[in-house]
Amino acid sequence: MVAQSNNNNSGADIPSIIASDLKIVGNLICVGGAIEIEGEIEGNVSCGQVTIRRTGTVKGDVTAEQIQVDGEINGLVKGKDVVLAESGRVTGVIMYESLSVKDGAYIDGQCKSADKLHRGEVEELDVQDTEYAQIEDREEATA
Repeated sequence: MVAQSNNNNSGADIPSIIASDLKIVGNLICVGGAIEIEGEIEGNVSCGQVTIRRTGTVKGDVTAEQIQVDGEINGLVKGKDVVLAESGRVTGVIMYESLSVKDGAYIDGQCKSADKLHRGEVEELDVQDTEYAQIEDREEATA
């Protein structure tokens, strides 16, 4: 006999945990779920929600909807909601829609709001100013 659970929760609320004694070399992709990093990752991390704990480090890019940094990231940080705790350290570029930096957090790099990208307020490049357009004009003149 097989028991069936009436609970339809597929574990989406339970994060995957990279323990403090674990080192991963390579990219880590988690589709829509959550991950907590207490160990070390040398590679890119992509997930729905990423939490870097105090002992956690990522040497690579971190992309997620929500990013909580209590540990250290060396690379690009790209998220909708980014929170740097008191012990958080980021070396690299932070792209965000919402950024919260607690007193004591460390940033060595740039912070760029990605909000304009989502609203279509990005400047358009004039094709006439590009080298490609100049090459096309030369080709048309010789034809």
